[in-house]
Amino acid sequence: MKHYIMLLTLLCGLFLSSCSDDDNDKQGTISPVSAVECSPFYGSVILKWQNPTEPDYYYTLITYTNSAGETVNRKISCYSADASGVTSTILPGFTDENPHTFTLTACGHDGATSAPVTVSGAAMAVSGAAQYVLDSVTFTPYEGGVTMQWTNNSGIGVEIYVCYTNVNGMYIEDYIDANTSGTNQFTDLGFGDTEFTVYALIDDDSDNPVQSSTKLFTCAPSVDPRDVFHFWYDFNRTSPVNFDYGVVGMTIEQLGEGHYRMVMDTNAAERYIIWEPLGSPLRRTDMALSFEYKSSDNCALTLIYYPFDWGTIGQNYHNLGELWQANDWRTVTFDLESKITSLPVKWGDANSQMRFQFTNDGMLQVGTPLTFEIRNVVLRPAAR
Repeated sequence: MKHYIMLLTLLCGLFLSSCSDDDNDKQGTISPVSAVECSPFYGSVILKWQNPTEPDYYYTLITYTNSAGETVNRKISCYSADASGVTSTILPGFTDENPHTFTLTACGHDGATSAPVTVSGAAMAVSGAAQYVLDSVTFTPYEGGVTMQWTNNSGIGVEIYVCYTNVNGMYIEDYIDANTSGTNQFTDLGFGDTEFTVYALIDDDSDNPVQSSTKLFTCAPSVDPRDVFHFWYDFNRTSPVNFDYGVVGMTIEQLGEGHYRMVMDTNAAERYIIWEPLGSPLRRTDMALSFEYKSSDNCALTLIYYPFDWGTIGQNYHNLGELWQANDWRTVTFDLESKITSLPVKWGDANSQMRFQFTNDGMLQVGTPLTFEIRNVVLRPAAR
């Protein structure tokens, strides 16, 4: 038994010796990388080089010491090169701006390695990453919303601060993770331009993080004009299109294009206004109603869709709830798709109308005339 063990040990030793000799024979059988460049970047450096042309070339091993004193080994595949065989990579991990040495060794599929090539370079200050990210920020519209896009290839933790006013008039503030390049979509926007206030800051959990400058961006969701319907009131109408017309329980005056002031008698049995017909048919049903208003008191709004059948008229009522007292302009938006698609009489042809019916729900001073200004009453595709 001992003879077999000794024989096995001898064979293993010869095999390992043979492998070691083969590996040594392969040293230097691949050409080294060439045209090596080292450029500074935020908290990192960018290395660029020309790959060897041997078909056996597999990857480049980069060895360096980061700012923490740790030895880092990075393998960059041959498949990372462009069509001309040039490879570029970012090496992060530097909190100082001192020179560091980088050693590049080309390696083959069968274990062959090239002679090493060294290059030196220093990183840029980490603090510059916040401004770098902010300068890359763009806003682009899409149907129903806006996309913010940014670039961060530095490997440094960055947050983007964004504030804006949404479709419901609420002031929104958000911090968005921008540790890597990415996008963020805003879907709660009103019709028309929205102004975004944006800055970036280094995400280092400190009490006083490095912050970029502040930029203002203006962007609006893209909407096909054929899907936008502006409601208006015709003071000269003398006959109904569907059932009735005009205003009841209120007086109305026009202050500008699409801008009206109504003074309502809160003791009246009904208070409503019937807008003019759409004028052209809806091409889609995922629609939302939005408008701006001021109101001297709380009230509630119910929509009634024209045309209707008397037998099912109850299904044409759509209670939107209370509109709170507002001294300054307030924007509200209501998604109408589920109601439009469930009406017993199809709604959305050129002669379809909408009646705004106001009630005293929530009023603080019932019996006192209510002054209600409204403008930019629009039916448009809903933001998703």
